[in-house]
Amino acid sequence: MRLLIIVILFLSLSSCSQSGKNETELVSPENAISRDIQLSDLADDISYIPLSNEEPIGQIARIKTSGDLFFIAAYGEDILVFDKEGKFQHKIGRTGNGPDEYMTGIYFTIDNENRLVYVLDNQRILKYTFRGEFQSEISIAKYGVFYDIAFHDGLIYLFDFISFGYAKYDWIVLDNEGELVSTKLNNIPDFPSQEGGSGFIFSDNQSLFYMNLFNDTIFSISGTDYQAAYILPENARQITNPNTDEKNFTILDAVKTPDQLIIRYMLDNVFCISVKDKNEQNLQLAGSLEQMSYVDEGPGFVNDLDGGCPFVPKDYFSSFGLYGYRNAYELIEYVNSTKFKNATPQYPGKKAELEKLANSLDENDNPVLMLVKLKE
Repeated sequence: MRLLIIVILFLSLSSCSQSGKNETELVSPENAISRDIQLSDLADDISYIPLSNEEPIGQIARIKTSGDLFFIAAYGEDILVFDKEGKFQHKIGRTGNGPDEYMTGIYFTIDNENRLVYVLDNQRILKYTFRGEFQSEISIAKYGVFYDIAFHDGLIYLFDFISFGYAKYDWIVLDNEGELVSTKLNNIPDFPSQEGGSGFIFSDNQSLFYMNLFNDTIFSISGTDYQAAYILPENARQITNPNTDEKNFTILDAVKTPDQLIIRYMLDNVFCISVKDKNEQNLQLAGSLEQMSYVDEGPGFVNDLDGGCPFVPKDYFSSFGLYGYRNAYELIEYVNSTKFKNATPQYPGKKAELEKLANSLDENDNPVLMLVKLKE
């Protein structure tokens, strides 16, 4: 196992040195500096959008935004479109087995300029208008199976993550008609594993970022170029050997703003949230939980703006900043807690508004979006 880790580390570092153009940043969770980071350290405003209940929403998987529209996919459900007030507008296609239907809508991306939605569904991409009308289908069967999709700089990116010890690509790039533009091969040799595809992508609206949980590198992608943006140190491996004293470190997700990398991860079975500011050498550990439930959504930033639920960032959009969400019953429960009642936030008026919102909700209502405006 240790030999396998060394081989993977060598290959991933080699790929970084061959393709990288700029100096990479080191991200070391073991050297994180514990710091009392509150939401006001990052942001100066927070607002809420309760989603109307015409279409019930379960666990949100992905949200994209374009102007005043929010495109929301939940597990096992259709892609839904809401306006800036949270009012339901229409669906993007629908789930099903038909030629213009998708089995799952959670892997989708949008082309803002041409007002198109691309849905990755098994070995094909389905193209819809922002109004939800089916346009065309792009077969990708000849390239294999991919686990995520992004539209960026006029190109479609399909991402692979090592599954059961094998992946041909890290990603491939297509034009908007499905013609191959470029590929990034996976450099890690095949190895025995029972794990499925593990990795994630995120964006700061300038570049895409790709993380495969079987190597030590977070890549930054722009057009057909890429480089190593962040390197994880040798003593904090994603692949761990239970027969040694190596640290158990796994990144759960990441959000990138122009100035910060926010990562949530497990370190020695403790759930953590940390910030890597572009002006700071080390990670800043903002919070941790030894146990995490479905309701917790993991550790978040203490919400000292209005005293509400801790904020767990899910993504970054340049149009307004960070977004997260809470289920209606979570907001109701939190606002009725002693912790909220005793809170003295920076904006008491916003605390009163949040309390009014929570009291207007039913516990079975759809989730409530949380929009956080970053400091300039």
